[in-house]
Amino acid sequence: MEMRNIQQPGNRREPAVRAGMILALVFGIGAGGALATPPLTTVQDQLFRADGTPVNGTLLISWSAFVASDNSNVPANTLRVPVSGGLLRVKLVPTTTATPATGYKVMYLVDGKLTNTESWSVPPSIAAVAVKLVRTSTPPVTAPPADTAIQVADVAGLSDALADRPSRGSGYLPGRILVPDTNGDLSGMNGSADQCVRGDGSMGPCGSNLNFYDLETPNGAMNGSNAGFTLVRAPSPATCLLLFRNGLLQKAGVDYTLTGPSIWFQPGSVPQPGDLLQASYRAGR
Repeated sequence: MEMRNIQQPGNRREPAVRAGMILALVFGIGAGGALATPPLTTVQDQLFRADGTPVNGTLLISWSAFVASDNSNVPANTLRVPVSGGLLRVKLVPTTTATPATGYKVMYLVDGKLTNTESWSVPPSIAAVAVKLVRTSTPPVTAPPADTAIQVADVAGLSDALADRPSRGSGYLPGRILVPDTNGDLSGMNGSADQCVRGDGSMGPCGSNLNFYDLETPNGAMNGSNAGFTLVRAPSPATCLLLFRNGLLQKAGVDYTLTGPSIWFQPGSVPQPGDLLQASYRAGR
């Protein structure tokens, strides 16, 4: 009897599966190489002020172009690193093994001010290193890039402060007192040369156009029934009137009302015979 080697249909796929696995492995190795990054060292530290409070600010870290130890090209650039609650953490390519020899220029911005500039020389390290281990008094051999200008965003609160700052309005006039207009912009205050600005921002007669009346006796019958008395001038403003009855200060709206130069006492506060009325106020001429 003739014996034949019968191959199962499923076995025919084994060569193709092996080939696919080999290709996947080859491409996987290639992809991993394409995503490789240069070695990095973590610089981590806690920054404090002299009074022991944590630092809040920004570090501007700049460098010139160099080649890392694994031949990765690192172009010149600037990195902005925030420091919050005193915590600093940044990963940098080591410069002690770079070509050419170089370093990092580090500028400290605290409370919107440039407080310090120093140089860092970062060694290869698996563990995180403190700032004191990378700080050096020797500046970088090559000049850092020019793009290290302090940005508005680097200064805490500056963007909001600039947005809230009023701008010139259509009524802006040089040499005039500036007041906010209806749009919140600055405009010159309108008024004549003989007017002055009051404490509430309004215009009115200057002090030289006012008379002061001290302890004036209002005109009117002191008979216990007459409630109306008249001053020489109308107080300006009305609230400046100080009215005394027998040395006691009377309260406007409770003891009396004032209409122009006329004083009208309320029932129960009408002056009696023998009472002494005195008024002190100021009024325009």
